[in-house]
Amino acid sequence: MVSITDIDFYIPKKINLRKKYKEVPKRFWMQKIGNYLVPRKSENQDIVSMCILAYNKLKNKINTNKVKCIILCTQNPEYGGLPHNSAIIQSKILKNNNIACLDISHGCSGYLYAIKTAETFLKKDQIGLIFTCDPYSKIIKEDFNTDVIFGDAATITVVKNNNKGHTIKETDFFTDGKEFNSIIKDKDKINMNGRKVLNFSTKYVPPLIKKFIKRNKLLDIKKIFIHQGSKFMIDLIKNELQEYDIPSNFKNLGNTVSSSIPILLKENNFKKQNKFIICGFGVGLSISIGYVEKS
Repeated sequence: MVSITDIDFYIPKKINLRKKYKEVPKRFWMQKIGNYLVPRKSENQDIVSMCILAYNKLKNKINTNKVKCIILCTQNPEYGGLPHNSAIIQSKILKNNNIACLDISHGCSGYLYAIKTAETFLKKDQIGLIFTCDPYSKIIKEDFNTDVIFGDAATITVVKNNNKGHTIKETDFFTDGKEFNSIIKDKDKINMNGRKVLNFSTKYVPPLIKKFIKRNKLLDIKKIFIHQGSKFMIDLIKNELQEYDIPSNFKNLGNTVSSSIPILLKENNFKKQNKFIICGFGVGLSISIGYVEKS
């Protein structure tokens, strides 16, 4: 098993969507959408450059000689994914060529997928760098329903195969591929059926988390970090899991896709948390749940 040793992130400048959609009342923004300030990358920024800005915050803490894998979780890679963007990141941050580089095409539940994948590459005391970056602003194309939800961000998570730190002890995964077109890229534009995504998330996430807790006898769990899908979605899930502390930052960042959970963990000082659950859900449609314990 690998342990999370550090996390950091890069968030670009925020834009005020109220200036763009002046006809929408302020009350609607706050009560229905939950935010109107979202981070958006500049025209000269791309996935690689944002990931490097996140990396620069931690580079002095990383023993680069022990880095043996770079994994990038994104669904909107530069060059259409050819070549894999993780290789480009490697060329700009490391002199070490004895390293595995892999892109994972995954969205809102992809963070845990990336961590579990890193386990397969790392021997004892070796380090993996996990990046998340999914700037949906590249494919929104002036669609109000998605424009007001998604924000751009990049994160880096340092993991190490030593079972010291915050270790992923247990995991569970769930996929309903029949609803794949609920969030889909079609002709370079994102199309989302918000109602289907909401129904999926509220129907499956709370009961799956409860079953996960019961099955793994985690009855003393207090904190759960969930994907920041939308204000309405978060509120509904929190209502079903009222006995737990479920932090949220959607008001400040919107939905940053695979970056939402690592940003939440960093903002809530995960290093001081003894145990908690993470849960991502969305594109696929899919759900990932992990139990993290400090060793």
